[in-house]
Amino acid sequence: MGSLRARPEASCRWAPAPTALTAVTARRCSHWRAYAIGRGATVIACGTPVPGDDGADGYTTHVHFLFVCTANICRSPMAAALFTREIQDLADPVEVSSAGVLDNDGTPVPDEVLEVMAPYGVDLSGHRSQTLTASLLQSCDLIVGMGGRHVQEAILVDPPCWPQAFTLKALVRRSAEIGPRRPDQGIRSWIDSAHGDRTRASMARRLPDDEVADPYGRSLDRYRSTAAELAQLTAQLAGALWPDEVRHSA
Repeated sequence: MGSLRARPEASCRWAPAPTALTAVTARRCSHWRAYAIGRGATVIACGTPVPGDDGADGYTTHVHFLFVCTANICRSPMAAALFTREIQDLADPVEVSSAGVLDNDGTPVPDEVLEVMAPYGVDLSGHRSQTLTASLLQSCDLIVGMGGRHVQEAILVDPPCWPQAFTLKALVRRSAEIGPRRPDQGIRSWIDSAHGDRTRASMARRLPDDEVADPYGRSLDRYRSTAAELAQLTAQLAGALWPDEVRHSA
């Protein structure tokens, strides 16, 4: 598999910024697959009509997934890129981005991240960190933290977002409990099912089992371990959202 910086076919145009490709364009363009824009590791994958989803016009409505970590230079850009790697051939219009809870705009990823992501066909050399903001959260359908702190910080920044906020590990566990998305079920409906009966009070707890270890400042082996863990977790999440039954029904 090549880099996520695959060009769309000649009939499609480059989007100079995430806002330049509107949801309408995303639903109509049949060639666009994946384009790592760089800042915040935003990627848009879109394409053909998918029946039976949330879109009133017969198309899957544009959805936005946000991965969050501390500084947006290690775990969250890695997770966003690996998740996009799993869905880049899908027709659904999905925007994937990442952010950090620290005020750390414009910082590139460490060299170790570039090295450990290369075997996955991912190039994050163009990534620059962005800070988590209320406006960013308000645009999201799913917020995925690398640990409990990141989910809690997201809720502090934008309190109404809490039903859409999960740690990655907790979301994967919940996906195993509720089962994969059905062919007749929209993405937002599945996210609502994953939220289930959670309470605001439950979001105050931080569980060690929910944490993806931060490799920053550690050995290269630690970076490799984190990359491998994120690759497995994002593959499981993508498999729950787009199981074979959904992929084959598109």
